[in-house]
Amino acid sequence: MNYKRLKSLVVHVKKLGFRIRKKIVPEDSPDTSFLLEVSRTQVEIICLNREVQLPEQYLTFSCRNLSKLKKRLVEQGIDDGIYESDQYTGKRTLKFRGPDHVNITILEEYDA
Repeated sequence: MNYKRLKSLVVHVKKLGFRIRKKIVPEDSPDTSFLLEVSRTQVEIICLNREVQLPEQYLTFSCRNLSKLKKRLVEQGIDDGIYESDQYTGKRTLKFRGPDHVNITILEEYDA
């Protein structure tokens, strides 16, 4: 496993408030899978431990208090971008890039 990439992933994961729930290293694959969790949200991240050219990657999350989350990102040194309006819902969003150049969008939820 590329330990520089792993360290980058772990640092960024903790800054975003996730915890690593499980790490899986399959015997038949050089890749490593992580199950991450924050609140009721779980995300699986698969780290390819080989050099490959990947297409653009995107993750979209939702949260109830985007202002509070933006403050936390700034406190953790994550460049969180500016508020934008989601083209489909009109709700506020934040867009930024993760450690491996994954495009992350956080969409604000509104209670009905």
